[in-house]
Amino acid sequence: MYLGAGADEAISRASSRLASYSASTALQRAGLPSVSVNEGGEESLGLETSGQMAAETKLPIFMTAAFFTPIMLLLYAVFSHVTAPERMVELVALEVIILDIAFYVCS
Repeated sequence: MYLGAGADEAISRASSRLASYSASTALQRAGLPSVSVNEGGEESLGLETSGQMAAETKLPIFMTAAFFTPIMLLLYAVFSHVTAPERMVELVALEVIILDIAFYVCS
């Protein structure tokens, strides 16, 4: 490749010289990311399913944080007898920070 040959050409030459068919296939798959082989096996199905499940659980986690954070902070303010406006502003700022962290984790 350093001498000016393209990556696909260098890989095809190198893989044709290998005695093992599996090593040749592995070299071609590792060197050419644009070539995708979907085996449709159990492992690839499991990876696809786990990726979908991860995407599906992000929104409920954020919705839970957005729903319960104000309630919990309001209960804290009531039971702690927080009446000063400065402390209430601090609680609102804490709520914004918690929701920002939840949004960052879920995005």
